[in-house]
Amino acid sequence: MKERMDFETQVLISKAKLGDEEAKNKLFYQYRPRVLRVVRLRLIRLNPKLQEKLRIKMQSEDIVQEALMVASQKLKEFEFEEEGDFIHWLSGIVKNCIRDQIDYYFAQKRHAPIGEIPIDEPFKTDSGSEVMRGEIIPSEDTTPTKFAKRKEIKDAFDNLILKLDDELDQEVIIQHLLEERTFSKIAQDPDLNIKTEDAARKRFNRAYQKLILLVENDPTFKEYKNGRF
Repeated sequence: MKERMDFETQVLISKAKLGDEEAKNKLFYQYRPRVLRVVRLRLIRLNPKLQEKLRIKMQSEDIVQEALMVASQKLKEFEFEEEGDFIHWLSGIVKNCIRDQIDYYFAQKRHAPIGEIPIDEPFKTDSGSEVMRGEIIPSEDTTPTKFAKRKEIKDAFDNLILKLDDELDQEVIIQHLLEERTFSKIAQDPDLNIKTEDAARKRFNRAYQKLILLVENDPTFKEYKNGRF
């Protein structure tokens, strides 16, 4: 995990705080995929029935943009020592916005105009996997099949995190593995009641061993080798 925020991110945050719109856009674009992944995990943990709604609506540009606008307005109020601090803070902002608005958006029953393809409609790759049309666009050298496979693996891994029987284990995994928070910062989180850096490290190690056992017994990962989740 990164002990200090990298120089490029520091520069982007500094410029964004001064009102540089290009820096803000680049900053939020850079972290958006990971932040939405963390938010999805936390919201499903709060209410498992939200899973299908989140699968669709977290791809909706309006709700995500509104959340990032709130974050943009609050950005100058905060100081970040580590990259994990920024990801954790941004995840909290986005989570609260999406949680507050998701029921409203579902109640509106908006329909796409005739002739347009709605963002909620999935398409099938040649492997039979479904990918939402609102997913982040892959790079030019990524085929739809490869992109869908990577998404399938990430989703499967995230679902295994939610299968851990202790919510504290889930949260420590999310903070250290996905948000890249250091054990020192995790120990300072008042919501976790973990007193020391060493205790946070031990808690993560135990939780991670449980997670590895789940991965080893999950069929999704049988053919997956030497990759990143």
